[in-house]
Amino acid sequence: HKSTHHFDLVNWWLGQNPSEVFAYGALNYYGPDSEWNPLPGEDGRFCGTCRVKEKCHYYSRWHPRSSKASVKDDHLQAGDQSSLYTAYRPDACIFDEEIDIEDTYVAAVKYDGGALLSYSILFSAPYEGYRLTINGTKGRIESNEFHEPSRIPFAFPEQTIEYYPLFESKQTIQVVKNEGGHGGGDPLLLEDLFLGKDPLRQYDILAGAEAGAYSIAVGEGIWRSVAEKKPVDVKRLIQMQNI
Repeated sequence: HKSTHHFDLVNWWLGQNPSEVFAYGALNYYGPDSEWNPLPGEDGRFCGTCRVKEKCHYYSRWHPRSSKASVKDDHLQAGDQSSLYTAYRPDACIFDEEIDIEDTYVAAVKYDGGALLSYSILFSAPYEGYRLTINGTKGRIESNEFHEPSRIPFAFPEQTIEYYPLFESKQTIQVVKNEGGHGGGDPLLLEDLFLGKDPLRQYDILAGAEAGAYSIAVGEGIWRSVAEKKPVDVKRLIQMQNI
C-alpha cells in the first residue's frame, strides 16, 4: 500500500496507464526468520513490554540510552488511538510469525503509451525516500528525495532536480520548499479540495477515481506476480476487482 504513492506519481509523470507488470519479491528483514530477531521462536511480543528489548537493535534504534540522541519513530511513539476500535498496537513486534508479506521487491511495468518502468523498493532501508531517474529521447532527469527528516540521524542533501539534455549542458533545478505535511503538499491538496482548482495553474494535479485505481492496481499486480510467478494484466486486474 505504501508503493501506491510512487505508482501514482509515475503514472502522472508519464501521462500513461500501466498495462502489464512482472515482479520478484522476498522477505529478508521482517518476520520470525530475520537475523535481527532477538528471540526466535517467541511470538506475540510488544516493544513496550518485551523482555528482550535491551537486546533488540530495532528497539535500540528508536530508544537510545541517551535521550538527547533520540530519533522519532511515528509508529512506536504514535498515540494509540487505533486501540479504541481494534486490537492493533503500533509497537507490535516486527519479527512476529504472522508477518509474511515481502519487504523487498523488484518490478518491471509496461505502459500503454510505450514507457517502461524499472522499480525496486526495500522496506528496511536506513532512510525513507527515493532515487528517481527518467530517461527520454531528449535527455535524462535525476532526483533524490529524503522523507521525514526527524527520523534520519545523519546529514542529507537538499533535494534538487538534475536535468541532462542530450546534447547540451547539465541544468540544476532547485526544488521549492513549502510549509506543511508531506513536503508542503498537504496545504495545496486542502486548497484544491475546499477552494477548487487553482485557475492560475497550467497543469492538472487532481487525481480522480481512475487514477487511484491504476495506482493501487500496479501494487496489487506486483504482489500477485510474485505469488503467481507470471506477468499480470493490469486492466484485467481492475475488471476482476470491480474497481
